[in-house]
Amino acid sequence: ERYFEATRRLVAEVTEAEASVRRGRAQLSGWLRVAASVGFGQRVLMPVIKRFLAEHPAVKIDLKLSDGFTDLIEQGIDVAVRIGALADSGLVARRVGTTERALYASRDYLASRPPKLRRLRVPADLVQHACIVYTELATRNAWSFRTPDGSDVTVRVDAAFQTNSSEGVRSATVAGLGITYSPCWLFADALASKEVTRLLPEWSAPPLPIHLLTTPERRGAAKVKAFGDHVAAALEQIVPVGMAPPIEGDRER
Repeated sequence: ERYFEATRRLVAEVTEAEASVRRGRAQLSGWLRVAASVGFGQRVLMPVIKRFLAEHPAVKIDLKLSDGFTDLIEQGIDVAVRIGALADSGLVARRVGTTERALYASRDYLASRPPKLRRLRVPADLVQHACIVYTELATRNAWSFRTPDGSDVTVRVDAAFQTNSSEGVRSATVAGLGITYSPCWLFADALASKEVTRLLPEWSAPPLPIHLLTTPERRGAAKVKAFGDHVAAALEQIVPVGMAPPIEGDRER
């Protein structure tokens, strides 16, 4: 099945290349299959894809959104967006940025707590609170912070609610179920509308890397490279933390 999928896509690439030559110009065309997490796909990637399609009208996007593991070969994915540390594999990774995380809670949740608990002073205060945990990260309820003086501290929180959905984390936080530790882009609009408030802003969090993954066979495809360049340029404007230089050809690790 893997051999068939690889050869099928190669045949499709050849057909698209021949069609471009017949048209007399190097034009990207055909399907590009992209995978991402639900929250990132909806809130960050969708407008990026819209601009990419406007620049390449002959390209069509098949976007698969899931917070679970996606097998690129089995599902025929050309490019996958992964946030966080990468596992060992034979995939090719290109780092396109980093994303900051922060603590968020709704004002209703904080108001429901005893007065002495409504204002957090240090991350250790989290053990006295209900917390919302995203289970798709390996760290889960072990939340790490960098102190104002530069040392690191990890707090193991008590999960009152956990989910494998980033959008589920957001909904639970806005609904007042507890405090979450999440990427800033997930709560940008809720923070602006004051549905949630950011806690302990002086305590920085280790940023999560953002990678684009593809198979070795697809890394040289014109559509894959063009889409990667477009996403890297767009994230420089969207993601709150500064970009790291793209690392061409990095193996997933």
